[in-house]
Amino acid sequence: MIRAASVSYVVGGRALVDDVAFDLPGGTLTALVGPNGAGKSTMLGLLSGDLEASAGTVHLGDRPVAEWKVKDLARQRGVMLQQQAAHFGFSVEETVEMGRLPHDVDPGRDREIVESALRGSDLAALRRRDVTTLSGGEGARTAYARVVAQTTPVVLLDEPTAALDLRAQEALLRSARAKADEGAAVVVVLHDLNQAARYADRVLMFSGGRLVADGPPPEVLTPPRIEEVYGQRVHLMEHPETGAPVLVPAHG
Repeated sequence: MIRAASVSYVVGGRALVDDVAFDLPGGTLTALVGPNGAGKSTMLGLLSGDLEASAGTVHLGDRPVAEWKVKDLARQRGVMLQQQAAHFGFSVEETVEMGRLPHDVDPGRDREIVESALRGSDLAALRRRDVTTLSGGEGARTAYARVVAQTTPVVLLDEPTAALDLRAQEALLRSARAKADEGAAVVVVLHDLNQAARYADRVLMFSGGRLVADGPPPEVLTPPRIEEVYGQRVHLMEHPETGAPVLVPAHG
């Protein structure tokens, strides 16, 4: 469903993404991880079509992302950006309803989808609130609900949990996991490696703009690799319920 073929993105002579290649099928949740400045958000921008590759090609579905018409692209992929600035006084409900704009009007179905998205992001009680008055976490939940309401086969999320409290983080990632289980190709930029370990089928680790590891969480999130890429020693433990790897920073 998503293919990056030898993709690079160069700004001012510096490669922010350097010769990256991978294929992501539907029905999977893929986490992009790596230290600050590694190229994760740039890679997501290339996948979404918001950035144009300097070299190589990104395919979304059956064609290069650059060949999609704007409305068709909005039906193909939903994007949650890292920054959620609101400049106009739409209500939470109106903002979530915007996720339906690329689709043909079907009042009954549209209402059902919007209501489900509001409930799923715990926003029903905030539906009339002006989005310019929301906290960072409330704004992030609203942005995610809009993406859910867009009902696309590709979902791209850039650090969606950054502004959320623990309960909201888990709820959002469970929802993203459910979208993947329903057949979507979900790509999430994450800084929390333990979240990547719990929810992702696959982890792509970036460093210095290059893809340095690609595979299931237990194969990618190893203490030696994390120390090499992040410069931080970690201890590897096992989650008592799921058996997923749990990483604990070492002292000193």
